[in-house]
Amino acid sequence: MRELKFRAWDKKRKELVYFDLSLCNSESRIWFNEQIVDNNVMQYVGLKDKNGKEVYEGDIIKHIVTIERNIFEVIYENGRFIARSPYIKHDLYFLTKNKDSEVIGNIFENPEILERNK
Repeated sequence: MRELKFRAWDKKRKELVYFDLSLCNSESRIWFNEQIVDNNVMQYVGLKDKNGKEVYEGDIIKHIVTIERNIFEVIYENGRFIARSPYIKHDLYFLTKNKDSEVIGNIFENPEILERNK
């Protein structure tokens, strides 16, 4: 069973806040440093990249082996985590199982990476 971890983008501080379920209340709001962070919650997908970095929804990964169109956004769709580019979708487990993928940013701090990939 994988560990349930989450993060959220704090718009005020412009930073990612990492937390576990103990910081959530019944209204699905996250309390962090006595402030509410209640948008853009992303879940740890239970996988790591080639450097051992945990992969979360919203991360941007580069698949090393793929020659063309090798930048993907990690999303949750139809009950599973996938890697999506403007042109193709891949099973996230398949892309990370051989340690051929690397987290190179996320959609909040590095949106320009996905723009260059279009």
